[in-house]
Amino acid sequence: MLGRVSGARQFEPVEREGGEEILTAGKTPADIWRRLSAEEKRFRQEQEQKNQEAQQRASELGVLRKQEEEAQQRSQDLQNRLREAQRGFQEEQMRYEQLKRERELAEHTAAARQREAKRLVQERERWVRKTTVAAFLKENGFTGVSAARKSFLSSTYPLHVAAETGNARLVEMLVKEGADVEQQDSSGRTAMQLVVDKESKGWNKGSSATILRVLAAARGTCGGA
Repeated sequence: MLGRVSGARQFEPVEREGGEEILTAGKTPADIWRRLSAEEKRFRQEQEQKNQEAQQRASELGVLRKQEEEAQQRSQDLQNRLREAQRGFQEEQMRYEQLKRERELAEHTAAARQREAKRLVQERERWVRKTTVAAFLKENGFTGVSAARKSFLSSTYPLHVAAETGNARLVEMLVKEGADVEQQDSSGRTAMQLVVDKESKGWNKGSSATILRVLAAARGTCGGA
């Protein structure tokens, strides 16, 4: 740093640092040496401080980078979970739609079968009714459900005969086949009046009550129409 110097030699100014002379005239080499040593120490301290600051900044930067990486990883994990959730949602949505279609098809099929079963029951009931009524008309000499059967000075109708026999089921069948509940026989009585007269004479009240209900219901339907 310094050459060999004589204790008696004087130095001229050789350098300025920050506007201050390092070697000034009239200073001894010992003074200059101490000054240079102090400057060197200050320089080392400044460098050490700068190094520490650089290390601190590097450490902080490392922490920030680590936090950034962790945040990026969490973001990636969330994106992955979101994609999985979306896939799961889509799969469940597709499953729901499939089950809905299957349920609607099953309901449609069941409803169609129910309608078909009901139609078959109605068809059978209609066939049984028509067959039974046809047999009854033929057996009792009637040509139709509203046609009179005349004998000497009297006349009667299928509904009156069925009511008089106490067959409530046959009365109902005749009504459904178009028999007129207001039709009067040669005595001026409807089938209902005939049953009431029979009942007043001790006729089976159980049968008469059922027949009267059937005739009253048919009469109410006709009146409502």
